[in-house]
Amino acid sequence: MDTLTIARQLADFHPSARLPCPACGVSVNGDNLAKHLAKVHADFSSLTPPWRGRGWFGLLPASIAFDGDAIVLRRLGQRRVSLPCKLEVGTLVGTRPDAISANQSVDYNTPGETVRVGRYLRLVGDRSITIGCRSATQFHAHWRREQLIDGGRRRSCHVMLSRPALAAIEYELARRGMLVPQSQ
Repeated sequence: MDTLTIARQLADFHPSARLPCPACGVSVNGDNLAKHLAKVHADFSSLTPPWRGRGWFGLLPASIAFDGDAIVLRRLGQRRVSLPCKLEVGTLVGTRPDAISANQSVDYNTPGETVRVGRYLRLVGDRSITIGCRSATQFHAHWRREQLIDGGRRRSCHVMLSRPALAAIEYELARRGMLVPQSQ
């Protein structure tokens, strides 16, 4: 079943819930999802797995896809997490160098300010896969809080995806019963 079909079914069953748009990832009320898709994304067709992104720091290409009862990350090697698993969400942080130290040429770590650079979804089983997204995502506004563990702040992830790709993963987790929309 594709992401668009899953999104429409969830919107029909949970019209008062806020859900991520499968095309752009913004929050939309379930009863407005069809109108939003028709008005803003008239020619959208679902993103198909594997979803592609870059490893942290943009160095290595990576892809992630569901394979039976597991989610698999492929980069140089392969990392697999069996489903169902625990789901953690939190903030990705990085360091922005101070203006003074950014102009100096030094070979050691310089102080800087810790800043938010995105959000993450971490799937935790016997192994873990951390999926990052630079755009703001609203996991707690979309999905029941008791299904999500607050993972706090992290400085790294295995792969950075676009917001629509992350929304597609969320919808597939919802199809598998691991996420349930939070009705208002």
